[in-house]
Amino acid sequence: MTDAVVGRLPNGTGAFQAVNPTPAASNEPLSTGEGIAIKPFEVYPNPTSNWLKIEAPEGGQYQAQLFNLTGQVVQQHPWNGQTTQWDVQMPAGIYLLLITENGQAIFSTKVVFQ
Repeated sequence: MTDAVVGRLPNGTGAFQAVNPTPAASNEPLSTGEGIAIKPFEVYPNPTSNWLKIEAPEGGQYQAQLFNLTGQVVQQHPWNGQTTQWDVQMPAGIYLLLITENGQAIFSTKVVFQ
């Protein structure tokens, strides 16, 4: 019998598929729970009810995604430039905001909708 392992690729967001097993690898989280901050973004208000303002440290082509706590993308918002106001209606709860640039995750934070 051989090891059979499945995972969500890329980066835990895609469809489940067969992956190579990694015996003896640590399954501990690789972060402190504070999120990714390769570039410092400002996200406010937080908590919010129906909109977010996102300020990037510099202009660029960005993609913001909101994930629910089961890892599903529930909203997406692309923008060009430094600042955007995202009118977004979500049920009350906690969500993960992930910002990417050229397909690379560069910032994440928790967002609370009331």
